[in-house]
Amino acid sequence: MSVTYTILGIKETRKFIADGNIKLNKSISNGLSDAGKYLKGEIEASIKGNRAEKRSVDSGKFLNSVEVHTENKLAIMSSNTEYSKHLEYGTSKIKARRHFSNSADRSQKKMRDIIGIEIIKK
Repeated sequence: MSVTYTILGIKETRKFIADGNIKLNKSISNGLSDAGKYLKGEIEASIKGNRAEKRSVDSGKFLNSVEVHTENKLAIMSSNTEYSKHLEYGTSKIKARRHFSNSADRSQKKMRDIIGIEIIKK
């Protein structure tokens, strides 16, 4: 005597899992984009002097140079001004203002919440 099992729906199950992963990755990407926009606003508020760090606006070039882009599940914040690293890390003549790192530290929970909300909406 033998017993035979036939499992139905393997193809459909694989498609369901693959579709779910695509939706999840899209949700993560959307949440990361939203979290990046939030952090950009926080960095700009810091540069304007609306947070704990010393104001760093003179011509507005640094303030207007803050950019965010996402790739490979990362949000990358940057400034292309030649003096942004001096403002962030300081020099022998000026104290570090840490607009980027302090804003990121203050915003971690909020950014996790933003990403989590987008995943839940999935």
